[in-house]
Amino acid sequence: MRIDKNKTYASMAYYLFLAIISSAAVILLFLNLKYVFQTISVLVRVLSPLIIGFVLAYLLNRPVKFTEKVLTPFFKKCKTNKPRRVVSIIITYVFILTIVVLIAIIVFPQLVESFYTLFESLPQYFSALQNWVINILGKFNIDTSSVQSFVMPWQDVVANLGKTIETYIPQVFEISIQFAVAIGNLLLGILFSIYLLDSKEKLLRQIKKVIYAVLNEERGEGFISFFEQSNKTFSNFISGKILESFLFTVASFVIMTIMGLPYALLISVIVGILNIIPFIGPFIGAAIGVLIIFIVNPTQALWFLIMIIILQQIDGSILGPKILGDSTGLSAFWVLVAIILGGGLFGFWGMVVSVPVFAVIYSGIASLINDKINGKIGRKSEKSD
Repeated sequence: MRIDKNKTYASMAYYLFLAIISSAAVILLFLNLKYVFQTISVLVRVLSPLIIGFVLAYLLNRPVKFTEKVLTPFFKKCKTNKPRRVVSIIITYVFILTIVVLIAIIVFPQLVESFYTLFESLPQYFSALQNWVINILGKFNIDTSSVQSFVMPWQDVVANLGKTIETYIPQVFEISIQFAVAIGNLLLGILFSIYLLDSKEKLLRQIKKVIYAVLNEERGEGFISFFEQSNKTFSNFISGKILESFLFTVASFVIMTIMGLPYALLISVIVGILNIIPFIGPFIGAAIGVLIIFIVNPTQALWFLIMIIILQQIDGSILGPKILGDSTGLSAFWVLVAIILGGGLFGFWGMVVSVPVFAVIYSGIASLINDKINGKIGRKSEKSD
């Protein structure tokens, strides 16, 4: 077979040029990470209404679909789906806003009150804890001077914390402006989310047209299939994790109230929010809860620890698998890797979102590797025939 050397050299030069450009781009990216993150921060701030709208639409898509399904018998005479869609969006938003208002009126004031009560009582709690530890050590004839030197600085920190807060009171005006901007962005985001929910089929058709215009039919089908699978994985995980954490919060609050444990609402909310973080979130929440209750009453901290361990076992063995199933397909090792990377780069929300994102990437790479292996095996079998 005759080989066209000019075409071969041209291909080699082309791929070498791409490799050099890619390498240079990666090096420049790492050398200017500070400016890259600053640019991303500016873009996120400018596009925050659109981002908020997209997130709201994504989270509310399932409730809207469920409401549409329930309302189907009442809109049989309608020639289009438009009226049912509009009513479903209104009902969903009214329901969500009602929950938010109830939380703001009932739950939030109690949380603030619990926080301030805990803050004001910390000196007394530390003093009682110090006496408790000294009594325990005294029974074993152990020197208690180290305990006193450890507790007193904490009392000074608590006493000085109030003064520190007072120094930031003049910044209330600036915080108020930022809060007003955030409210404005939220309202714009809600409007954008309503548009997305109302026109999602049209937008998806337009996106598919662009994909087929840029890629060929085979690659376009593969890309769309990968996107649909990614959306399913991400949506199942996020919605399931929020529901699981909400149920965990309610169960924790009810059990703590029955047991007479202090700061039941505050600790339950902390534990529930941190439960959204896979793998390590429940441990962090339990540790914070134990620490708060231990300062108030060490004996009750032990009961809380037993309670939260039992509740986490029920959540991990029954509640979690029932709601989430195997939505990610990741082993504990890869879950931990995803949380470390996501938390290190993007903080709390990075730890929450990193697991489904990593699951999508993992499944995509695994699919490509399996296709390559199956292709090689197929070619070998053809040669052997």
